Amino acid sequence: MSYRTLNASDIIQVKSFAADTLLHLSPDGKHLAHGVINPKGRSASLPKTTKASPFLPNGALKRYYNGEIWVTDIRTGKSDKLSSDVGGNWAPQWSPDGRYVAFYSDRMGTPQLWVWDKSENKQRRISEKPISAIYGFEVPLWTSDGKHLITKLRPEGEDFFSDTSSGADGQAINIWETGSDEHVDAARKAQRPGHIHGDLAVFDFETGKTSIVTHGW
Repeated sequence: MSYRTLNASDIIQVKSFAADTLLHLSPDGKHLAHGVINPKGRSASLPKTTKASPFLPNGALKRYYNGEIWVTDIRTGKSDKLSSDVGGNWAPQWSPDGRYVAFYSDRMGTPQLWVWDKSENKQRRISEKPISAIYGFEVPLWTSDGKHLITKLRPEGEDFFSDTSSGADGQAINIWETGSDEHVDAARKAQRPGHIHGDLAVFDFETGKTSIVTHGW
């Protein structure tokens, strides 16, 4: 057996688990879905926006621009990549029956909801609507019957960079307002950074039809 010393170029090409993302075990306990960061991955959008923004120009999280989804067989250790070679992919979640893995991907240019069929080894996009997931723990949720998926959508006309693009240091001003609950709620909503807003949506798994539960929260 031969050995060689790793140099800097070798180290920066090493794959790693995606940060702030959850590992998800299949219902039968036989397969593990997880996110991997591949330094050689190709982004569907420019990986650099502004200094302070955590997002790519298309609204996807910058830290997942070269993310991949893998499924590992717990018994054999064999791993298979589900995602494409272009774009970021993250937040895998098994369906209740263990046949599908739902995840987010921006391979088509915009972060959207996708599903992988384990039985047929095929992937399909559930909807063209852009999703809004600003943290790794925000994942697509299956209903117990496996017929619907729940996630956040990007509100129409929302500006992801209006409150996160400035790199300048400045003073923070806290504004306290008293009044009715309605006024307080409106004030709180207005003070939230634009990228936090989202429409809570329910997707029909088969048709992709979308129902909005709440707007702009």
